[in-house]
Amino acid sequence: MPFNYAIGANDVAELIAQKQSFVLNIVASWCPDCTEAQFPHTETFRALLNEAGIEFYNLVVQEVKGDFLSPLHEALVESAGGHGYPRTTLWINGVLRENDHIEVTELDDLIALGKHFVEVVNAAS
Repeated sequence: MPFNYAIGANDVAELIAQKQSFVLNIVASWCPDCTEAQFPHTETFRALLNEAGIEFYNLVVQEVKGDFLSPLHEALVESAGGHGYPRTTLWINGVLRENDHIEVTELDDLIALGKHFVEVVNAAS
């Protein structure tokens, strides 16, 4: 399944190096929580973030369970807290600020998370 707002691992590394602020949703193609439960709600979540000037990206790290697409994909997962998909992370100025939002898949929960991320980013500004 192709994910909307997909980003490559090298591009994520570049955002971090450039000290950008963004939300990175770490997903796997084989993961039903990613592809069936969360996916239908990502547009609403992304729109909420974008209204506040926060970019949203999906990083697909595995197509086959347990098999990372590259060593960089694996390193990004490990640096963001490890396994558990989808894992929705917040990066502020290239620094991981929040990484414990795992399996947030329901629309109401995503909206609440988006509002929380906006508050955290605004407080950091």
